[in-house]
Amino acid sequence: MANNNNNNNNSAVFVEVVDLTGEGGGIGTPHPSYAGAGAASDGAGAGAGAGAGTALISTDAAKRDFFLTTNDLAQLQDKGKCVQFGGGIGCGAPTKKYYQRDLEKAAERAHGKEGYKRKREQREKRLANQKRKRDDESARANAALAEQNLNVPAGAGASNANAAHAGPDVKALRAGLLKQVKKGMGFRDSGAPAPIKVELPGISTASFAALIGRPQDPTLKTLARGHGGVYKHDVRGNAALCALFGCVETKLGKHFAVEGVSQRLCDSVVLKYKHKDETLVVHAGGEITLEMF
Repeated sequence: MANNNNNNNNSAVFVEVVDLTGEGGGIGTPHPSYAGAGAASDGAGAGAGAGAGTALISTDAAKRDFFLTTNDLAQLQDKGKCVQFGGGIGCGAPTKKYYQRDLEKAAERAHGKEGYKRKREQREKRLANQKRKRDDESARANAALAEQNLNVPAGAGASNANAAHAGPDVKALRAGLLKQVKKGMGFRDSGAPAPIKVELPGISTASFAALIGRPQDPTLKTLARGHGGVYKHDVRGNAALCALFGCVETKLGKHFAVEGVSQRLCDSVVLKYKHKDETLVVHAGGEITLEMF
């Protein structure tokens, strides 16, 4: 631990290194105040670093979990209660972390003891409500899928279930999608299969819902949206790919006469649907095979 002399004209810089092994002693020993507290409360001796509140918290987590601002954390830095890792010339700014007990005290100073407690209770309630909402959405989705399967004869697979609800428009969409994906097959300069990306504009929400096996949810209420309001659907396995494209397995490939080789689709395809502009984006890959298509 090093602390510049306050009489120096330069601004004081406090850098503290923590022994994450918990062995203590020498360079890397935790701040003496924490070691002493650990000795007093836990009887573990100086440098034990295992007492309650000695966990190191990142800056983002400190702001989020303890409701602190940048100014609040700056006060801890001024008091030397900030652990810095890395940094330096050409290495960017150092990573800053704070002890849990210091963050709790700072939160109580900023919001009051009762105010901090109230904020934690409100957050727990908010998180519980979010979890309950996700569970309800999942239950509705499962119920919709169960109702869909009731309309399929016993023994029918997922492919038949989707086909049972696929109208002429969806069947044409499946065939057109397969055609575009196979058209997107190609090779890198190295000779390896190139990644496939296909964009189809003008795809209605109801069509996308039917395409992914959710025809009874044309507004996608039971499907969670990701970042940017994009719906994501993963298709894995040859059986699922055949159901998606409405074809048999032998149609999942393409022969390149010039190159003298064939490619078949990898068994993982990702569909991303942009609800705002009704655009369907398909990400896929190919693999070289000896099969002839």
